[in-house]
Amino acid sequence: MFQIVAGVAPVLFFAVSGVTTTLQVKRRSFSSLLGFYVLFAVIGFANNLMWRPDVQAFRIMDVPQIIALGVLSVYLLEKYLKPPLYLYLLLSLAVFALRIFLGCLLSWRESLRTGPVTG
Repeated sequence: MFQIVAGVAPVLFFAVSGVTTTLQVKRRSFSSLLGFYVLFAVIGFANNLMWRPDVQAFRIMDVPQIIALGVLSVYLLEKYLKPPLYLYLLLSLAVFALRIFLGCLLSWRESLRTGPVTG
C-alpha cells in the first residue's frame, strides 16, 4: 500500500508546481523565475554528482531538472500563448510519447553499439 501512495507523490508534486507556476505568471517576471529555476536545476545536478560521481550524472535528469523545465515551459505558454486547458493534456501526452520514442531510439542505438547479447 505504501508503494502505491509513494508512486503518486511525484505526480502530486508536479501538479502542484504547475499550479503554482500559473499563479506566478501574473506576479513575477520571467528573468526572476529563470534565475531561480536555473539554480534549482544546478542543485539537482549537484545531487546527481553526489550519488553518481562520474560524468554520466549530467546526462540524467532528475526531479529538480524536470520541474525547472516544466515550470519555465508552463510560464512561457501561459504568458505568451494562453492556451485552453485541454491543450495542456495534449501537450503532456505528446511529450510523454516523445520520451518513449527517444528512450526506444537510444536503447536501439546502444544495442547496435554493444552488439547482440549471447548467452
